[in-house]
Amino acid sequence: MLSERRLVDLREQLEQERDELRAELDELHNRQDRPSWEGDEADLAQMTMDREREMWRAEEIRDRLETVEGALKAIAEGSYGRCRSCGNEIDPARLKALPHATLCLKCKERAEEGSRSR
Repeated sequence: MLSERRLVDLREQLEQERDELRAELDELHNRQDRPSWEGDEADLAQMTMDREREMWRAEEIRDRLETVEGALKAIAEGSYGRCRSCGNEIDPARLKALPHATLCLKCKERAEEGSRSR
C-alpha cells in the first residue's frame, strides 16, 4: 500500500509530466502553423518529412498524455496503484519507475506475451 506522502509525490510527478507533455504538444502545433513553403523540391520534401515526423510525435504525446491523465484520475478516485486487469496492488517500485503504470508486472508480461504470439 502506498503511503500518503508517496502518493502525493507521485501525483506531483505525474502533474509535472502532464504539464511538460502539454507544452511539447503546444510547441509542435505552433511549428505546424509556420509559413508555407518557399524553395525547391528538395526543401519541400524535407519540410514534408519534418511535418510527418511532427505529426507522429504529436500522436505519441497525446497517447502518453492520456495515460498520465488516467493515472491522475485514478489518484483522485482512490483507485491508483491497482492493476486494471487483476485488481491486485501494483508493486510500489514499479510505480516509482513508471508512475502511470496500469498493470502489475505479471499482467503486463501476460499482455506482452499475448501480443507477441499474434
